[in-house]
Amino acid sequence: MKMIKKTRWLVLLMLVVIAGISAKSVNVPGGSTSGVWTKDVYMIDGDIIIDSGDTLLIEHGCTLYSNYNIHVFGTLIMKGGSASGDSIYTSTGAVILRENGKVYMDKVHPSNNFKIRNWADVKTNLIDVRNSCFIYQGNTNLIQLDSSRTDTTTIVVKDSKIEFNISSMAAVLSYSDGKMLPQLVFEGNKISDGSGVEIHGKFELTSLNVSIERNMFKGGNYPIYIDSCYRSEIIIRNNIA
Repeated sequence: MKMIKKTRWLVLLMLVVIAGISAKSVNVPGGSTSGVWTKDVYMIDGDIIIDSGDTLLIEHGCTLYSNYNIHVFGTLIMKGGSASGDSIYTSTGAVILRENGKVYMDKVHPSNNFKIRNWADVKTNLIDVRNSCFIYQGNTNLIQLDSSRTDTTTIVVKDSKIEFNISSMAAVLSYSDGKMLPQLVFEGNKISDGSGVEIHGKFELTSLNVSIERNMFKGGNYPIYIDSCYRSEIIIRNNIA
């Protein structure tokens, strides 16, 4: 475990040094933030908050360096570029959905501790992840939601690569006691050495719409696990395991 942590920080330091050749370093104190971050190295010193009605756009070429969380009441957009090496690299801790928070990620390469979670005050949320690469070296699920902390969440994960080194981890993990995940679109992804979608429902769970298509699963405990979902429409087709 010590070697894994040491390697992780060495890789992160290399990313910061490489990015620093053509970018400046910006110190970001904890607290409320919004606006546009562009092609710099951002050293985050405390949990940051995107307030309701506000948007933080993180553009391609950015590197985030942090052990803190991003609390999203408003909208977080992380959008990488199309060129090789032009993605967003982040070492930030959890992105935490609050109230009606929305998260959009495209062409993002986070470090192995990156995760999306929800909070006790969550109401209606959207998570949209596309064309990104996640490589984990520890006990971390990419998206993990607990319905005792949410009302309605829509998740889209498309055309992304997700690699685990612990077979019990999952790209999308949901525990539900009530209304939860009214829509999940999980399509065109490549999952290695972990699970793809894991949903633990109860009979109170209604109007669940799930589409799991054109994914490639390699290793892991099981590619798809859906339990006790009542009055739901679930489409699973053209996957390879």
